[in-house]
Amino acid sequence: QGCFVYLNPAMIRLFGAATPGELLGTDFMDRMVPEFRDAIRERIRGQRETGKAAPLMEQEYLRLDGSRVPVETTAVAIRFQGSEAHLVFVRDITERKQAEAALRESEERYRTLFATSQDAIMTLEPPAWRFTDCNPATVAMFRTGSVAAFTAAAPWQLSPECQPDGQRSEEKAMAMIQTAMREGRNVFEWR
Repeated sequence: QGCFVYLNPAMIRLFGAATPGELLGTDFMDRMVPEFRDAIRERIRGQRETGKAAPLMEQEYLRLDGSRVPVETTAVAIRFQGSEAHLVFVRDITERKQAEAALRESEERYRTLFATSQDAIMTLEPPAWRFTDCNPATVAMFRTGSVAAFTAAAPWQLSPECQPDGQRSEEKAMAMIQTAMREGRNVFEWR
């Protein structure tokens, strides 16, 4: 009938219940958020037909207070007290989802600052120290026409053979990069 017949203490806490009695005998689907109910029914049918464990799935459960909790679940069809049942393994992924959201927000903030800055900003990647990205201000400053054209070149390829101090651009670029990596930053003049 799709009712809870056993819950361990972790599952009781996950649903926000004080005792197992608040959930025992209630319909499992009542704890599913509506948008996942059809997918869960389909997974249960698939388990009955194949007898195989359900693949890992991210979804949300409803706590008794109506709040949602993101979880990762898998289930396997079993016999429990002589009847067909499903053993469901659940992991609360609230912290992971919060970390993912914070990362997305941070990336969006970075992307906005990167894209709208009036200063030329470019990124390099070791060990070859080739450009990997640049912002629109860089494309305008170097008049390359596109990010792809800019990133196709190494720093010294967009520079005269030598810098005003007489040092070869390729050698000086590597020295400036090494200083920045060692000290965390490096401010210098460049042509």
